[in-house]
Amino acid sequence: DMPVSFDQDSPSFRNAVDALFDTVKSIQSAADRLAKAESRDSAASLKRAEAGAAFADEFLAVGQSSLGSGPSEDGAQSLPHVCSDVAAGLRDAYAAGTSEAVATRAGAVSSRAEADARRCKLARMRFRECDEGWVASLRKSHAVRVENDESVQRADLNLSATRLAFETSRFELCAALNETEAAKQLELLEIASATVAEHLAFFEAGAARLRLLAAKAEEWTPAIEQKRLELAEAQQRNAECRAHLSDLSSRSRSSEPDASQPAPPPNPPPARAEAGLGGGGGSSGGGGSGDES
Repeated sequence: DMPVSFDQDSPSFRNAVDALFDTVKSIQSAADRLAKAESRDSAASLKRAEAGAAFADEFLAVGQSSLGSGPSEDGAQSLPHVCSDVAAGLRDAYAAGTSEAVATRAGAVSSRAEADARRCKLARMRFRECDEGWVASLRKSHAVRVENDESVQRADLNLSATRLAFETSRFELCAALNETEAAKQLELLEIASATVAEHLAFFEAGAARLRLLAAKAEEWTPAIEQKRLELAEAQQRNAECRAHLSDLSSRSRSSEPDASQPAPPPNPPPARAEAGLGGGGGSSGGGGSGDES
């Protein structure tokens, strides 16, 4: 059932027309906001794809360098080879999901919105004009002198013409509002359905490429474990060497004199020097004894 039924003109009918007109405008605003948000989402997806491509380029730069490409490295599991595979996988994933269908549909939604709004606006204006003409014709018909057959006939024809124009405009207004309201609901449903389908296709396309890359990544596990073991062994050796150097440093510091302790007293003079001094004294003493005698 349509929201407005073309039964007869009445206050209820006109109230329903006004309410439906507001509903159509609300649905149109919602569709416009969805279309704009959809365009922004599409632009964000493209930017995300560009960022992903730049990320892939960084992996590719590592892959094209000589990092980790020593003679002992396995070709399929070497760092450059792995980074090149990651770069190719990311690029394929983002390229597969990128689509311009969203932006194209958003433009179509916008053009339809303008056409629908213009149709409803013109139908409402036409209805108001015909309503005024019908009321004016009805008033004139009431003022016609019944004794003048020609005037009565002309008034009847004018009344019938204005009534037909009024009913036609009323019908067109109902049709415009009902069809636009139904079309807008259909449009919103189509946007919802297409959005889910496009996002699903985007992520599925990217996921399919990434699954291929994940299958390759499983082959890198032994190399990763080997590198982790080598790192642990190197860290253990470095820790032992660091402890040994620290021990040597501690021993070296302990063998140095402590500046905070008082210096030891000086050694006494040698015995030979003391004897010489004593003999000299004896000689002096002997000389003194000779003088006395």
